[in-house]
Amino acid sequence: ARVTLLGIVPYSGLSFSMFETMKAKVKDRRGGDGPLPTHERLGMGALSGLLAQSATYPLDVVRRPPGGCRSTPRTLPRYKLSEAF
Repeated sequence: ARVTLLGIVPYSGLSFSMFETMKAKVKDRRGGDGPLPTHERLGMGALSGLLAQSATYPLDVVRRPPGGCRSTPRTLPRYKLSEAF
């Protein structure tokens, strides 16, 4: 569980901060303080998620076991050819 948090916290932090930064920049350029249209918020959310995932993907690769399997040749079950038929 702790290892999973090590991957979630940086992703969430980056995604949220990038989204809020983009939102503030767009509002500053427009000179308004009103809510942004839905399509712009969706676009900013998608872009911030993409950038956050791209930045934190190496952390995700390092924390997972290679191949997604923890079995070793010694722990795999052995079958005889006569048992297969």
